[in-house]
Amino acid sequence: MQHDIHILGLTPSSQLQIGELESVVEWCSSVGIKLDSMYNPSYSVNAAIDDLQKLKDNFITAFSSPSTNILWALRGGYGSAFLADEISENLYRNLKHKILIGCSDITALFLALTKSYGYKCIHAPVAIQVLDNLANTEYWLELLQLFQAVQNKSSCRFFMPDLKAIYTTIPRTIDAVTIGGNLTVITSSIGTKWQIDCADKILMLEDVDEPLYKIDRMLTQLLQSGILSSAKAIVCGSFNNADEDYFTPVELLEGLQAKLGIPVFYNAKFGHGKENSVFAINHIAKIDHNDAYGWHFEQHIDFSYLS
Repeated sequence: MQHDIHILGLTPSSQLQIGELESVVEWCSSVGIKLDSMYNPSYSVNAAIDDLQKLKDNFITAFSSPSTNILWALRGGYGSAFLADEISENLYRNLKHKILIGCSDITALFLALTKSYGYKCIHAPVAIQVLDNLANTEYWLELLQLFQAVQNKSSCRFFMPDLKAIYTTIPRTIDAVTIGGNLTVITSSIGTKWQIDCADKILMLEDVDEPLYKIDRMLTQLLQSGILSSAKAIVCGSFNNADEDYFTPVELLEGLQAKLGIPVFYNAKFGHGKENSVFAINHIAKIDHNDAYGWHFEQHIDFSYLS
């Protein structure tokens, strides 16, 4: 098959299991993608500090590559914070602006790249999530459209309908730059060089395997630290496998909205579940309302600025 799209696959978090890389490469080839992997099979979480130089070298190589602007995280997991701390030192300002794509633990790199360099990133499924959802064509078709737009330096549209709103009064339209990703990683950014900045932004949140009382604890920490005080709105994706022994997710968000006094939305189709819609980080977005889609999230991004 002719390969129309060229991608570099990165593993800045946890590593792949035996056979997973081969499966990812095979799927990519079947849909017209040439995947070159920066996979480092010797890296392990326990040796993260010792292998940090390898991660940094891979990162520099990827952002210096003349062959593609698409850098796709092959999986999430744990470990990106080590690299986020390094790249927050402004060591890479001479590197080309490329598009890092991923989610979950990759949130740490999103925060570092947007805060230190002003880069745009894309919150979307990592490769392993695609393998787990091959039967769901919609899951990965939007991702292919994104790859094509970046490859061609053209534009694409990201859209999530049917948001549910928690509010007392709310503007008809909200326009602001997006920030966010995984709640646990965002909370761990407090006090770091890559600490999240929500000022006048739409904060996007999701998580997995965290009981609601822990989600409430993390939101409370973000609230009491002052990080949420100047956010323009909050949009919540999925919080899969959350234990509801104490309260429901809606009750939790109602309490958050009452304390903040800003619009809070939920039911957005992104996160660790069977739906993980694509959206851009550090890019203007619109939250609007109409009869056809109710409250909905929309972005138009033009990649023609890429070199």
